[in-house]
Amino acid sequence: PAITSKRSSSSASLAKSRPRKVRIDRRPTSNTAGPGLDPSAAVRPRLGNLPSGAPRAFDGLLRPLDDPTAPLLARSFGLAIFSIISALAFATVLGTVSGLIVAASGAVAHDIMDRFMGMNLTDHEKVAAGKIASVAVGAIAIVLGIIFKGMNVSYLVGWAFAVAASANLPAIMMILFWKKTTAQGVFLSIVVGLTAALGLILLSQETFTNVYHLVGVKAPVPLNNPAIISVPLSFMTLIIVSLLTQKKVSVAKIS
Repeated sequence: PAITSKRSSSSASLAKSRPRKVRIDRRPTSNTAGPGLDPSAAVRPRLGNLPSGAPRAFDGLLRPLDDPTAPLLARSFGLAIFSIISALAFATVLGTVSGLIVAASGAVAHDIMDRFMGMNLTDHEKVAAGKIASVAVGAIAIVLGIIFKGMNVSYLVGWAFAVAASANLPAIMMILFWKKTTAQGVFLSIVVGLTAALGLILLSQETFTNVYHLVGVKAPVPLNNPAIISVPLSFMTLIIVSLLTQKKVSVAKIS
């Protein structure tokens, strides 16, 4: 009996010391994937027994959701911290969007219509044109948000900075540090950088998969961030066009 009790106690201790296995359900949930998900996600393993109080930072699959990571982390510290983080996030989004809309409407009314197109608008007409431009910019932003709703927000922010760098960075830097910069070079560099960045984004693999939902189709552009090509292309355009459009000043005029 003593030997039997020792064997039973040793087996019980071994059972306790063994690591507990996590139950994984490998059955496919459906034959189709949701928006923004690839079809292979339908057959990926699911987490079978997550703790009941743990924040659900997963979309039901073994893949974390990146967008709500900060709110879910704040929620794990309590409802008050979660409320503060959510309020700060909404305030940041609204402030950024309103500032961008005001800047875009002012650029359309003052820079494009009044200065570039030579329409000579009055102050009242500039205000009216700015209001119309703000509504148009907001509508375009809403449509783009609906189209790109299945993509990660941080990834879209990277694309926005890539487009802004391709259009604005060469013009700003060369105007400040290169005396031979001309207006024609600045204009064409902005057009080329913007067109190249948007074209590379629309033809990238990420857009084919998450926006066009062409899963399994190889995109013509293997890059997911266009800045490595569009920014140098914009710089080259500005330099070449500025050198070709230099004003020729005669010696007699200088004397």
